Amino acid sequence: MMLGAPIEASEVADGTAPGGPLFPDRPSDADIIAWENTIREAGPGKQALVGQPEPLSSLAAEYVAGSPVFLSKIQTLEGAYGLIRRTRGDGNCFFRSFVFAFIERMLLMGDDAEKD
Repeated sequence: MMLGAPIEASEVADGTAPGGPLFPDRPSDADIIAWENTIREAGPGKQALVGQPEPLSSLAAEYVAGSPVFLSKIQTLEGAYGLIRRTRGDGNCFFRSFVFAFIERMLLMGDDAEKD
Protein backbone atom coordinates (compact mmCIF):
# COMPACT_ATOMS: atom_id res chain seq x y z
CA MET A 1 0.00 0.00 0.00
CA MET A 2 1.32 3.43 -0.91
CA LEU A 3 1.34 6.32 1.48
CA GLY A 4 -1.89 8.27 1.08
CA ALA A 5 -3.52 5.52 -0.97
CA PRO A 6 -7.18 4.92 -0.16
CA ILE A 7 -7.95 2.07 2.19
CA GLU A 8 -9.71 -0.79 0.51
CA ALA A 9 -13.05 -1.91 1.92
CA SER A 10 -11.63 -5.41 2.44
CA GLU A 11 -8.91 -3.97 4.71
CA VAL A 12 -11.48 -2.28 6.91
CA ALA A 13 -13.70 -5.34 7.01
CA ASP A 14 -10.92 -7.71 8.06
CA GLY A 15 -9.48 -5.28 10.61
CA THR A 16 -6.10 -4.77 8.95
CA ALA A 17 -6.50 -1.09 8.08
CA PRO A 18 -3.34 0.75 9.15
CA GLY A 19 -3.21 3.98 11.11
CA GLY A 20 -2.37 5.89 7.96
CA PRO A 21 0.42 8.42 7.42
CA LEU A 22 -0.49 10.47 10.50
CA PHE A 23 -0.62 7.49 12.89
CA PRO A 24 1.69 4.76 11.58
CA ASP A 25 2.01 3.15 15.03
CA ARG A 26 -1.74 2.91 15.58
CA PRO A 27 -2.83 -0.66 16.30
CA SER A 28 -5.09 -2.27 13.75
CA ASP A 29 -8.78 -2.78 14.44
CA ALA A 30 -8.05 -6.48 15.00
CA ASP A 31 -5.45 -5.58 17.66
CA ILE A 32 -7.94 -3.31 19.43
CA ILE A 33 -10.67 -5.96 19.36
CA ALA A 34 -8.23 -8.59 20.66
CA TRP A 35 -7.26 -6.26 23.55
CA GLU A 36 -10.93 -5.64 24.41
CA ASN A 37 -11.60 -9.39 24.37
CA THR A 38 -8.65 -9.97 26.70
CA ILE A 39 -10.08 -7.43 29.12
CA ARG A 40 -13.53 -9.03 28.95
CA GLU A 41 -12.05 -12.48 29.57
CA ALA A 42 -10.40 -11.14 32.71
CA GLY A 43 -14.00 -10.82 33.78
CA PRO A 44 -15.79 -8.98 36.49
CA GLY A 45 -15.06 -11.64 39.10
CA LYS A 46 -11.28 -11.40 38.81
CA GLN A 47 -10.71 -7.82 39.95
CA ALA A 48 -13.17 -5.26 41.25
CA LEU A 49 -13.76 -2.08 39.29
CA VAL A 50 -12.75 -0.16 42.43
CA GLY A 51 -11.25 -2.08 45.33
CA GLN A 52 -11.44 -1.60 49.07
CA PRO A 53 -8.90 0.70 50.74
CA GLU A 54 -5.56 -1.03 51.44
CA PRO A 55 -2.47 0.20 53.27
CA LEU A 56 0.30 1.44 50.99
CA SER A 57 2.55 -1.14 52.63
CA SER A 58 0.75 -3.77 50.52
CA LEU A 59 2.00 -1.97 47.40
CA ALA A 60 5.52 -1.77 48.83
CA ALA A 61 5.44 -5.52 49.51
CA GLU A 62 4.90 -6.14 45.79
CA TYR A 63 8.02 -4.16 44.90
CA VAL A 64 10.44 -5.39 47.57
CA ALA A 65 12.81 -6.74 44.91
CA GLY A 66 12.37 -3.62 42.78
CA SER A 67 14.11 -0.28 42.65
CA PRO A 68 15.02 1.25 46.03
CA VAL A 69 14.05 4.65 44.63
CA PHE A 70 10.56 3.35 43.87
CA LEU A 71 10.24 1.93 47.39
CA SER A 72 11.32 5.23 48.94
CA LYS A 73 8.66 7.03 46.88
CA ILE A 74 6.03 4.59 48.16
CA GLN A 75 7.17 5.34 51.73
CA THR A 76 6.87 9.07 51.05
CA LEU A 77 3.32 8.57 49.78
CA GLU A 78 2.54 6.41 52.81
CA GLY A 79 3.37 9.32 55.11
CA ALA A 80 0.90 11.58 53.33
CA TYR A 81 -1.90 9.20 52.35
CA GLY A 82 -1.64 5.80 53.99
CA LEU A 83 -4.28 4.01 51.88
CA ILE A 84 -4.77 3.11 48.22
CA ARG A 85 -7.63 1.70 46.20
CA ARG A 86 -6.81 -0.58 43.30
CA THR A 87 -8.83 -0.33 40.10
CA ARG A 88 -9.25 -2.68 37.18
CA GLY A 89 -6.79 -1.62 34.47
CA ASP A 90 -9.16 -1.76 31.54
CA GLY A 91 -8.43 1.55 29.85
CA ASN A 92 -10.98 3.48 31.90
CA CYS A 93 -9.13 3.12 35.20
CA PHE A 94 -8.02 6.77 35.42
CA PHE A 95 -11.51 8.16 34.82
CA ARG A 96 -13.10 5.63 37.17
CA SER A 97 -10.55 6.41 39.90
CA PHE A 98 -10.94 10.16 39.49
CA VAL A 99 -14.73 10.13 39.58
CA PHE A 100 -14.83 7.67 42.47
CA ALA A 101 -12.40 9.77 44.53
CA PHE A 102 -14.27 12.97 43.67
CA ILE A 103 -17.65 11.58 44.71
CA GLU A 104 -16.19 9.96 47.82
CA ARG A 105 -14.61 13.27 48.83
CA MET A 106 -17.87 15.15 48.23
CA LEU A 107 -19.79 12.68 50.36
CA LEU A 108 -17.26 12.97 53.18
CA MET A 109 -17.32 16.76 52.98
CA GLY A 110 -21.11 16.66 53.18
CA ASP A 111 -20.88 14.73 56.43
CA ASP A 112 -18.43 17.27 57.84
CA ALA A 113 -20.68 20.18 56.79
CA GLU A 114 -23.65 18.63 58.60
CA LYS A 115 -21.62 18.38 61.82
CA ASP A 116 -20.86 22.13 61.82
